Amino acid sequence: MFIKKIFHKFFDLDTKKDRLFTKELKTKNIEILYDKEFQASINEVKDYTLLDTSRLANLWILSKLSNPKGAMIEIGAYKGGGSLHISNSNPDRKMYICDSFKGFERIDENLDDLFKITDFKEATEQGVRALFNNKNRSFEIISGFFPQSCSNKKLQPISFAHMDVDVYKATKESLY
Repeated sequence: MFIKKIFHKFFDLDTKKDRLFTKELKTKNIEILYDKEFQASINEVKDYTLLDTSRLANLWILSKLSNPKGAMIEIGAYKGGGSLHISNSNPDRKMYICDSFKGFERIDENLDDLFKITDFKEATEQGVRALFNNKNRSFEIISGFFPQSCSNKKLQPISFAHMDVDVYKATKESLY
């Protein structure tokens, strides 16, 4: 409950209606929305991600600004839509896709009240692999709980990381 209260206060969320009050969005001033490659990627991944358009735009732009010699990684890939979107923005770079494909390892009731232990269990490694198989991309799916899942892997230098792990324990361990 504590995290939910902070979240609502920080984002000025109306708890009665569960909606975010924001400044009016004037899309004509957001150039990325008119980029044909970005639009095509959004259409391709929309059924495989929970990320909204603004977050996908941030990933697109930030990954393009990162060192092009480094690999990219997504920690907490769910159905792979975010990973594919990042890869679409930089198709010549190696993409590491990390997920347990088992949902959460543990939920702390005092810290992780936005999620249930049963969330995210429907994603599969085979489903993510299917998104990438016909793309002619360099990618590696690493199944298991990060960072332990990568402890015996020799990863290329990484210059862009998207960490989407949702709960306290996973966030702490991923940053450690």
